[in-house]
Amino acid sequence: MSAKQYPPCHHRDAEHLREELEAIHNLLRVCVDSMQLVNALELVHTTNVLDSLSERTWEAIAPAKALETVLYEEWLTKIEAQKAMEEIEARKEWRKNLPPGAIEAFQQVNAVFRANSKGEEA
Repeated sequence: MSAKQYPPCHHRDAEHLREELEAIHNLLRVCVDSMQLVNALELVHTTNVLDSLSERTWEAIAPAKALETVLYEEWLTKIEAQKAMEEIEARKEWRKNLPPGAIEAFQQVNAVFRANSKGEEA
């Protein structure tokens, strides 16, 4: 699974939150910069308010990114656990479908192979 592929649940929304905060921050910065260029006394208070909001959105981006990362890692852990369980179930099903005595035959072959391998090492 690629680094940017997210499950169809709340994890994509977490990334979307970060992207929206970045877009809002950029929009506020453009507004503040434009108002500062106008340099009208009547706009100073509004410019300060927008600048404060811009800083707050900038500060919110890092926690949103951290949340996105944590949720994605939790999702990956959950998927890995599900895959492990599926492999265990598949192995159980495979063993269940083996003919009678097959496991014992495999074990005997392995024992002979180990004995031959030890004899060659000596």
